[in-house]
Amino acid sequence: MIKNSTESEITLESLEKKLVIDFGHRSRVWLVEHRHNFYALKEVPKAGLCEAEVRHLFEEKLALSSLKHPNIIKLITTFKDHTNIYFLLELAKGAPLSHILKQQRRFPLEQVQSIALQIASTLSYIHTEGYIYRDLKLSNVLLDDTGKVVFVDLGLCKKIENEK
Repeated sequence: MIKNSTESEITLESLEKKLVIDFGHRSRVWLVEHRHNFYALKEVPKAGLCEAEVRHLFEEKLALSSLKHPNIIKLITTFKDHTNIYFLLELAKGAPLSHILKQQRRFPLEQVQSIALQIASTLSYIHTEGYIYRDLKLSNVLLDDTGKVVFVDLGLCKKIENEK
């Protein structure tokens, strides 16, 4: 993975945890700071991980490392220690579509079209790259103030083997 000079200096110990910004089924996501830059740190406890969960983590890392698209969260690097596995991700701006829909209830037609086009374009890219995205739901898609969509959870993304 190519990293810029700031990112290549990041270690797990150099990250300052600020607060928990999200919870997953087996993980939590921290807002972290490194040299005045903010990131999201997904923390997954190793204890109790079953074989399928380990496989999903591996597949998520593979997908995040391979898929480079403006509407997919960027993986900076990964870490592990004796208790956890960590994914350091760009800090995506915005809120999940599920939260926005609860507050706003309705979107203007033009905004719906823009969101749908971005989601379809991102799914098309994912499929073109040989992956299947198996967890499309409003809580896994962020929308920022500019109307940009970002897919933030690729935990169930799976590489499709070529059939011969």
